[in-house]
Formats: sequence, C-alpha cells, structure tokens
Amino acid sequence: EGRSLQALLAEIAETASDLACAERPEDRNIGLGLEAACQAADQSAAWLQDQHRDDPPTAFAGAADFLQILGDLTGGWLMGKELLAARKLLEHSPDDADFLEQKIRSAQFYVANFLTVLPARAQGMINSAPLTAATAVEDI
Repeated sequence: EGRSLQALLAEIAETASDLACAERPEDRNIGLGLEAACQAADQSAAWLQDQHRDDPPTAFAGAADFLQILGDLTGGWLMGKELLAARKLLEHSPDDADFLEQKIRSAQFYVANFLTVLPARAQGMINSAPLTAATAVEDI
C-alpha cells in the first residue's frame, strides 16, 4: 500500500516547504526543486503501484528507474536538511563558516544537477517501461 513511502514523501515535502519559505532566494529555489522532485516521485510511485496491480511486467521494467529516482530524491532531501542546519549553525558558530558554506554549495550543486532533471526522468520511466516490457529479448 505504500504507507512507508508516503511517510517518507511527507517528510521530504515538509523539508521542501521549509526551504521554499526560506529567507534567501537560492534556498527557496532548492525548496522548489525538492518539491517538484517529490511530486514526480509520488506520481511515479502511484503509476508503479497501478502497473504492479494491472501489468506486473511493465512495473518490473520501471522498477530500477524508480529506485534511482527515489535515491536521488532522498539524497536531495538530506542535502536540503544539511543546508537548513548549516544556515542555522552559521548564525551561532562563525568559526565553522568555511565548512558550512561548502555544505550549502554542495546542496545547491546537487539540486541543480540531480533534482532538476528528476521530473523528466520520472516521466521517462512512465513512458519507456511499457515499451521495455513489450520488447522480446530476441528483438534487442
């Protein structure tokens, strides 16, 4: 039924919301990217559940892509949490500013390079899995 996944996606959405309401525009952008990626993962999870019920070979054909989507999303979520923690620590611990600024830049890099393409990858999974499932091994 996907309850554990829905709980994870809710936690990710909460972090995305915290970032989307952040003071700095670059942090808000990270929140928006995380939010879009979370929605794409949720949509692809629903599609995968439907396929598993109605057409298991198609679900199996999309499963590896889904796991990669979920892994990238989880990485982005953890980077977002690190960014929020780094911003808070910067206010109280300027001695670690170089390290904390690097954590922030890492989160920005991750979102720009992984999360922004996640919605397209999710749609690619949905579009290509039926084709993969319908292709005979001899035809490859």
